[in-house]
Amino acid sequence: QATDWKNRFLQSDYYYITVNRAGLPTNSFSGAYIEGSWTLTGEHRRYNPNAGAYVRIVPFHPFSPWNSAYGLGAWEIAARISTIGLNDNFFSGSPPRNTNAVGGGRQTIYQFGVNWYPNRNVRFMLDYLHGFIHKGLSSMADSGIPGTPLGAEVGGSFDALVLRVKDKAIRTEGVILVEHGAEGRRGPVLTAVAGRDRGRQPGGPRDRATRGDGCRRAANRGCE
Repeated sequence: QATDWKNRFLQSDYYYITVNRAGLPTNSFSGAYIEGSWTLTGEHRRYNPNAGAYVRIVPFHPFSPWNSAYGLGAWEIAARISTIGLNDNFFSGSPPRNTNAVGGGRQTIYQFGVNWYPNRNVRFMLDYLHGFIHKGLSSMADSGIPGTPLGAEVGGSFDALVLRVKDKAIRTEGVILVEHGAEGRRGPVLTAVAGRDRGRQPGGPRDRATRGDGCRRAANRGCE
């Protein structure tokens, strides 16, 4: 579900998943998120009834030096809370009691972001994520430490700073990720850099850049 009011946008969703397993009872899992954004420069996402979705933000005053346009572009702040539970017939802190017990844990992430749209084609997204993983040991495959009792807490937390750049005209995306995670008390540190080029699509970059680009996600995850 999504709604907008002037330069504010709100979206949320809930999902429930069932898994049929051969020779075992059915398992079920659920998750949800809520996210919102506020465009500081006044732009808003228009609703496209034909696509049944909101379109991406187009700046009132674009920054396109090659076209002699030196505006501020569009600036947006956003926040998101998401959670997913992958436990079924399993309770963290106690051994599994059923043959179809699944102890995948629960993950909750708090996310804050700032987005800059220089023009209708380019978008910069800077996000900070803080996440928690609550997980009880469900099998010895979860831990390399012998003697760890089943049901013991083996979750952790992590923090990540992500910078993404998207260019709708040439269909490219780059990602820079700096992540600090802590599993139990060990606290590993991970740094990664990634990027991708989706290549030019049929119809050419100018043709695609001027089409209504529907989005089903908002906030810093944004219109894809």
